[in-house]
Order: sequence, then C-alpha cells, then structure tokens
Amino acid sequence: MTTDETVESLFASQAVTYDDLTEWRISSSVLQPLADLAGRGPGRVVDVGAGTGIVGRALSELGWTVVGLDLVPQMLFRAKDRTRYRVLGTAEILPFADDSLVGTAFRQVFHYVDDLLAIHEAARVTRRGGWLVAADVVVMDPLDLAWWEEVKRFVQPLRRRVYTRDSHLALFKRSGWKVEAVHEAWIQRSDTWDVFHARVREPVQMERVTRLVRDAADGGVHFSITADSRGVSYAQAWQLVRARRV
Repeated sequence: MTTDETVESLFASQAVTYDDLTEWRISSSVLQPLADLAGRGPGRVVDVGAGTGIVGRALSELGWTVVGLDLVPQMLFRAKDRTRYRVLGTAEILPFADDSLVGTAFRQVFHYVDDLLAIHEAARVTRRGGWLVAADVVVMDPLDLAWWEEVKRFVQPLRRRVYTRDSHLALFKRSGWKVEAVHEAWIQRSDTWDVFHARVREPVQMERVTRLVRDAADGGVHFSITADSRGVSYAQAWQLVRARRV
C-alpha cells in the first residue's frame, strides 16, 4: 500500500472481489436486522455507500425504490444488477433535494466520512417522519477501545474513528434524529495474517499488530479472539439503529 491511498482508490481496487473479501458484507446476521429495521415500502430511499448493492437489493425486495449512492464508479458498476438507480456522490454532500426521500440507509459508512456532516445531510434530504437505518461495527466494552483504536490505526489507516455503543448512539442524538430501535449483533471474523496485515505500512507496525493480537488472544481483551500461525479469528460486534426524522 502507498501512503497516498485514498478511500476512493481503496474501494476501487476492491470492487471486483468486494463481496467475497470478508464475512460481514453478506452476513444475514447484519443484513436481516437492517432490513427489519427499515420495514416495508413503498417510497424512495437512498443506500449511502452502496458499494456493490448488497443492502440496496435487500431494501428493494421490501418494496422500496432504492437509489444506490457511492463515491466509486467501479462499485456502482458492480451494483447494476442489484440496484436499478445508481448515482455517484458522497455522504457529506447528498445530491438530493430537501425532504425528498422517505429513508436513508448507511452500513459501515460513518467511520470513513465526516459522520456528523453525513448524518445532518441525511436529515436534510429525508422528509419529516422518515427514517434512517444504520449498521456499524462497535466496541461493546469500553475497556477494549484503546486496543481497537491502535489496531485499526495500523490495519485500516483510512478509518477515521472507532465507535463504542454509546458514542455511536450519541451521533444520532446530536443530529436531531429520534432513536426508535437498537439491535446488537455478533459475527465471527476469520482472516489470514496476509489479509489482516494487508494495509499495514511498515514492518515495525506489522510486528506491533501481531503482538497486540497475540496478547489479546492470551486474555487481554473482553471479547473472543484466537490467533495461530495461519491467522486470527475474532467476534465482531455490530450495532444497528433505526431513527426517525423529527
């Protein structure tokens, strides 16, 4: 990885293999509760950070007219068979008129963008009484936050932040949304060392990440994690939120 990598170039490089890179992208443990929180259509909604259209397809099957929005043209091309309407754009400047949508959906988007600006934009384009659903990885136990922040700084250097359950919920409350429902889910992640270290920039950082993981596997954190010569396996926590535009 080069030091001038951007979010756009990162996901452009992953477009062809995106669906198969990690378990969470197609996991029913995340997709099903997200769909349940959105409920049934009709109405026009936007899937922000649509990627290859996995969430958009789930929402379309519920009767919503989905517009998939993404920063990366290569991702939107891969979404063409899943989401009928697609538009190039960013979460911080949504290309929609005020109060023009019934709902907005975000999955694993907020930690790559200006989250407060993105959620305010969602409020701008969503009509009063409309909904927002979001699904994000969170740290369940605040005692693990420092560990996750250090690991993510090395393995996902473009990531802006790590959420706890409370800081994730605070995002919605600061933005004028009324939280109506919260759902928590766990999925099991397994990565080889090559995959886990793929975006680590320096050998010394790789050594530090490996040590952090092995210390965690020896009982240094408050979630399930194991490591061996092949790679690392751990329980990943998600928080899903449904909020109402007030």
